[in-house]
Formats: sequence, C-alpha cells, structure tokens
Amino acid sequence: SSDVCSSDLEWLLAPERNEGRRHAAVLVLREIAYCMPTFFFQNVQQFFDVIFNAIHDSKPQLRESAVNSLRMALVVTSQRETSSQARGGGGHQSWYSHCFNEALAGLEENGVKGSVREDKIHGSLLVLSELLRCSNADWEVVNRELEDLSGGSPPVEEQRQAYFSMGAVKRQYRQLAGSKRGTTTTPAIPFNWFGSVAVGREPVYQSMACKALIAERFGQLCDQVLAVSRNTQLCKNPHIQAALITCLPRLAAANREVFMAKHLEETLAYTFRCLQGRERDRYNALMAIGLLGVAARGEITRYLPNILHTLKQCLPQKESPSKRRSAALDPAIFACISFLARAVKSVIRAEVQQMLEPMLAVGLSPALTSSLRELAVHLPSLKREIADGLLKILSLILMQQPFRHPGTPKHLISATTSGLEPPDSQSVVLGLKTLGSFDFEGHSLLQFVRHCADTYLHSEEKEIRLEAVKTCSSLLRSALQGAAGRKSPTVMSTDRKS
Repeated sequence: SSDVCSSDLEWLLAPERNEGRRHAAVLVLREIAYCMPTFFFQNVQQFFDVIFNAIHDSKPQLRESAVNSLRMALVVTSQRETSSQARGGGGHQSWYSHCFNEALAGLEENGVKGSVREDKIHGSLLVLSELLRCSNADWEVVNRELEDLSGGSPPVEEQRQAYFSMGAVKRQYRQLAGSKRGTTTTPAIPFNWFGSVAVGREPVYQSMACKALIAERFGQLCDQVLAVSRNTQLCKNPHIQAALITCLPRLAAANREVFMAKHLEETLAYTFRCLQGRERDRYNALMAIGLLGVAARGEITRYLPNILHTLKQCLPQKESPSKRRSAALDPAIFACISFLARAVKSVIRAEVQQMLEPMLAVGLSPALTSSLRELAVHLPSLKREIADGLLKILSLILMQQPFRHPGTPKHLISATTSGLEPPDSQSVVLGLKTLGSFDFEGHSLLQFVRHCADTYLHSEEKEIRLEAVKTCSSLLRSALQGAAGRKSPTVMSTDRKS
C-alpha cells in the first residue's frame, strides 16, 4: 500500500504531462482514502501538495476525477479533526487554507488568458464547491436527499421509491452523448465501476475548521465566484457553467443571511440567463433555481412570480400541443416545482393547482411521480386532487379504461376505450411501481388489485410479474390495515381472489 500510494503521488508530481498516469493516480488515491483512511491520513500532506497539478490539468475529466479524490481526502481530514484543530491549530487549517487560496488564485487572471485560464477557473470552482460541501453537513444532507429525488445517484441499498429519480437516465445519456462524437447504443461504463463507493455517495462529515475559514472569507468568496458569472465569455465554457451553477446553491446555504441580502437577486438573474441559453444548460439551471429556493426559504417569495411564470411556460399549453414532448423530456421542471413547494409550502398552492393538469398531461414518468409525491407531502390540501389525477393515468395504463370510483353508477361509467394503445412493458412496470408506492390515502384500490392479479401476475415478462406481486401485496396490506377490527366482504373476497 505504501509503494502504491507513493508512486501515485509521484505521478502527480512528475514534470512530464502524462494524463493517463495522472488519471489513474487520482482514482487510486480516492480508493485508498476510502478503504484505508488511517494509512491515507499519514500521507495526506503530500496529497495536498500535489493534487492541484491534476486539478488544473487541461483535461476536464481528469480535473473532475482529481476533485472527487480531494473530496474523499477532505472526508478523511474532517473525521480526524480535534477541537483544537477546529480552532485553528495543527495542519487541518493549513490544508483548508491551501485549497482555498489555490482555488481563489485560479479564479484571478494573473496574466493567464484563453483555454489555460478557463481550465484553472473550472478546477477552482470545483474545489470551492468541495470546501463548501465539507463545511456545511446539514445542507449536504438536504442536498443529497434532493438529488435522490431529482436525478442524483441512487442510494447504495435501493428502495422502491428510489426508482423515481428524476433525470437519472437522462443525465447518464447526456454524459455519454457529450463524451462521444458519434451515436451508439453501447451503454457507458459507470465512472465508479471498480470503486468501493459511488461518486456522490461519499460519507458526509463537517469540518469546523473549514466552516470557520468559509465564514471568515465568505465575502471574498462570493465576490470571486459571482465575478465569473458576470463574464459572459467565460460562461460560454460548458464546464465552467456547470461547475458555477452547482456551486451557487452551496454558497447560498453557507451563509444564508448575507447571501440573501446581497447576492440572491444577481444569482437568480444569472440562472435565468442560463435558462434562455443552450438546451444542455437548462436542466442544471432549473435544478439550481429549486435548490436556491430551498436554501432561501421565505426569501425566495418575492421572486416566485417570475419563476412560476417560467415554469408554466415550460409545461405543455393547451393551444400548443407541440410542447408536450419537450416538457416530458426535461425532468428538472418537475423537480423545480417540488423544491419550491418544499421551500414555501402553501404560498404557491394556487399556482401548483393550476399546473397540475398540464403536469399530468405530459404522461406518467419517474420524474412526474417523484414530483407529485413531494407535492402531496408539502401541499396536503392538494393531496386528494393529486391522487385523483394520478389514478386516472394509472387506470388508462394498467386497466385500459377510464378510472371510476367504487360505487359509481353504471350509466355514468364510460366504456369507451377506443384509441388506447396497449402499454409497453416499461409503462406497465412504471405504472405498477407508482401504484404500489404512492400514498393513495382515502382511495379504494381493490379494483386495481383484482385486475393486476388477473392480468400481470401471469405475465410472460419477469419484471412485470415481480412488480405485480409487490404492488398487490402493498395494496392488500394497506386495505387489511384499514379494515382492521371490522369485517369487509370486499377485502376478503379480493384477498381470496388474489
């Protein structure tokens, strides 16, 4: 282990530029930091001495991998931080100060122009984001929860609800499409295919020393980062744009009072400019607006009219059905709506109620289901309306007929199913997952149980059969619990039939 670590550090220190060796070195060092943190900590000073050779490299993939390695190193140092070191003693403060100063130096011109400066700015923004990450554990816990809902990496032990991860497939597709010139159907190899922990799923630890450093130099940090956002030439670089828009919500959460008073308006103006720009920037911009709303809480209220107007324009309009497909393709629209509901609760109840119909008109998707689940939690007065709309979609997909409440007179039941195409396997699986995991409190779903048992338990496709079993079990469990202490002939007959 000692020889491996030493050789990796030497590769980063070597004067000759060998991106392959450097990339391998930062990947191995990240794994050593995670798997052997005590041993890594003994060599951590050398790590901080050489890691910026890779962070300021000309290859964006290498820069990002180097910062992922730095993230794990900061986890190790935060774990081993004593109270005296948190107050400024020992090497911890010097390591964080070194990273901070190197990052700020990379944001300054210093006579460097062109692509070399852009490379340094990209690496510096990534480093500052990591320092903000390890100085605010409370926000990172919230941020990770939101990522799981909106397109981040799924938890290591995936639960059923984690299936509804907005944009996860889309994000992987974008990464694949951006890294290859031609089109191909070959799936991309996950970045951490050999690793012990997925990128983005590292342990969350807070460094009090780093927190104190960020608090002390917060004004300088905001000025430098926002100066990049004002430079339209720099923001044409997609790597800088992505790193900047990821950094801003963390910056807002680091010192909420100061940021909201001085920088929120400018930050939102920048994210709105991103929305008007390239298609590939819109996803991150919408996510940033939602995260800024969660960080700002009530302070975002005065900006809500513009934000909500923009979101409504993104949803399909009755007079322009051509927008239907484009809205379905961008899950960040749904994520942003649910994040704002989390931030301000009932303040946007009326606006969300107006958006429910166009949201449901897009059709069932993991993104829509995740958003509706969040809206039902944070806007409980809309819960029944949300559930009714979702059941109408599920009835058309799973039962191939319009939804009807139990007890509806037969003459009011529409038997028209013409024009409905049989659902494909993915739609059926998604419909079953949604039916079994969404909280349809107050609705009787036994008609779904009967149909799923008759139709999908004997499907030729394994995934459909397994999901049908889970869904029927979940619905019957809820029905039996609701009927506890009293006899229900409907439940008993359904149970026997299933």
